[in-house]
Amino acid sequence: SVRLPWYDEIQKWFQNKNFEIKVIETQKDLSEQGTITNIDITIVSYSIISRIEAYVFQQWQSIILDESHFLKNPKSTRSKVVRDLLEVVKPKIKVALTATPIANDPKDAFNQLDLIYNKRFGTFWKSANRYSLVVHNGFGYEIMGITPNEDHAREFGFRLSKLVHRVTKAEAAPFLPPLIIRAQRGKGSESPIQKIKQYLSDLEEGNSLCKKVCILTHLRETAHLLKEKLEEHFSEREICLITGESSPKQRHKEIERLSRSIEDSFIVATMHSVSHGIDLTFCDHAIFVELDYKPVEVIQTLGRFHRLTSTKPALIDFLIHKESDEIVAQAILKKLSNVKELIKLTASEKSTVEALEKDFKDFEIKIEIEEY
Repeated sequence: SVRLPWYDEIQKWFQNKNFEIKVIETQKDLSEQGTITNIDITIVSYSIISRIEAYVFQQWQSIILDESHFLKNPKSTRSKVVRDLLEVVKPKIKVALTATPIANDPKDAFNQLDLIYNKRFGTFWKSANRYSLVVHNGFGYEIMGITPNEDHAREFGFRLSKLVHRVTKAEAAPFLPPLIIRAQRGKGSESPIQKIKQYLSDLEEGNSLCKKVCILTHLRETAHLLKEKLEEHFSEREICLITGESSPKQRHKEIERLSRSIEDSFIVATMHSVSHGIDLTFCDHAIFVELDYKPVEVIQTLGRFHRLTSTKPALIDFLIHKESDEIVAQAILKKLSNVKELIKLTASEKSTVEALEKDFKDFEIKIEIEEY
């Protein structure tokens, strides 16, 4: 889903360069004579590369692995294909890009680092035994988190700092508008649908319902049901549904159309479908009605609304249910705390919102916790 955004960004930032750029969307794009060999920049997905012989790309001098956290599992097909590609092409420059290199523990970073630095961390299990908590579960060995050995943990952090260039939020802060994060706590046992209906109705009554609102869910079923309910109660607004059922190209076109539209609109989307390669900075308000157990998904989705392309403050609401959402929130915080010493992520034991407040402490943040 990031192929088309890459094309757009290259066109925007290198307007004075006469680059030949090719986006490979299907294998058919390779059937043309000279499709690859005469192109300066080729943009291709991991899934397409897995169906192409590596020698086709032998002339590449540089390879950029975007969203490299998708390569964290060394046994996955895409990881094996990328490793074969790097061995065949032997590019002069190799770069891995990701905003979330470690989701749970040091093992997540191993394969990303190994693809770039080749054997610098030894073998997977040698690295895991030193930097992760490895236990025997009665059937085999399982990695359960970060090592309890503080010296080994500090060693991993030190080695990581020498191999990874990290652009922090503090460095980006001068170029970004304010980020406003609020937690809205519901009463009783409302479902996500009930929560958002009540909240939007309250905003409408108070004349504070924004022009373009993006509503984020974890489950696709919730997104479909929510769209139906919004169509019943907000018939005057355009309502767009974005889930993994649509192709990346369709999603890109729909987002482009909505960003130019002057109509009031709701965008109902699953976090997974918009967490990568989508620019949602044109939205006036983002509302999370469900949480995801994976902190990577929440962090990546937040980044869709607060980016270097932002021209206005980002208003983010989390509609928190007192029981189920708090359980998910605590699971997220536990995962974040596992890696905070390794890549300087901060987490709070109190609430999701306070964790986000600390993580984004370099911005002008307004925190409001209310009941609705």
